[in-house]
Amino acid sequence: MAQQQAGDDQAATKKAERAGNDKTTRPMTGGEFLESLRDDRAIYIYGERVKDVTTHPAFRNTARMVARLYDALHDEKRKHHLLVPSDTGNGGMTHAYFKCPKNMAESIAGRDAIAEWARICYGWLGRGWLLFRVRSISFHSSSSPSPVTAETGSTGC
Repeated sequence: MAQQQAGDDQAATKKAERAGNDKTTRPMTGGEFLESLRDDRAIYIYGERVKDVTTHPAFRNTARMVARLYDALHDEKRKHHLLVPSDTGNGGMTHAYFKCPKNMAESIAGRDAIAEWARICYGWLGRGWLLFRVRSISFHSSSSPSPVTAETGSTGC
């Protein structure tokens, strides 16, 4: 019996190690984000391949603005407005807007975090209408656990 339990414990440990490849417990910095874009991805504009989206005139300003948003997550003046502990169990932090709210205080924290980001980039950068829709649906369904949907493979949170 003791041998079986030891074997089960080892199997559980191995399973936990494989349960996710990402061991990150903090968001990237702006520099790390820009470096992650330099991976020889195939991007074309007007029929020409872009060698580096971080330096190409059509993409560099957007890349730098997103990098600025990542840097804000590490800025001592701003990070307490932007970050909350993630609910993944890895001890990491995540942007408050992207954490599924379970109560009104968490919903307000998300609202305030996205407003802080809007102040940084002088408005909204991205597909806000889509994120708002997903966030609204997830807030309304967060009072009880929701099953994984067949269409998306996720719970919406």
